[in-house]
Amino acid sequence: MILSILVIIYKIQKNKEILRKLTNIQLVGVSLAFLLTIILSFSCIYFGGKWIRGYSLHPVLTFISQVIIIIVSMGLGVTALYKVLYKITKGILPKESE
Repeated sequence: MILSILVIIYKIQKNKEILRKLTNIQLVGVSLAFLLTIILSFSCIYFGGKWIRGYSLHPVLTFISQVIIIIVSMGLGVTALYKVLYKITKGILPKESE
């Protein structure tokens, strides 16, 4: 948890120039988009994993299913986030990071 907060602070500091180009409404929209993506991805991973665990009899199949759920949830979340950020910021974000 602390590491993720430190990474967020680092990314904000690193991209200050880009963030200064955004209006206050765009900053709020970007923040809400990030939070919503995190909440939805977490929910899919948590509840999807519990649902699969209830139906799977073999631990290896359960693990493989959970990994697939994680990859799909994160992939869909990032793709949707990129599209939303592009629309909110009119093309300023997302930028490719080093």
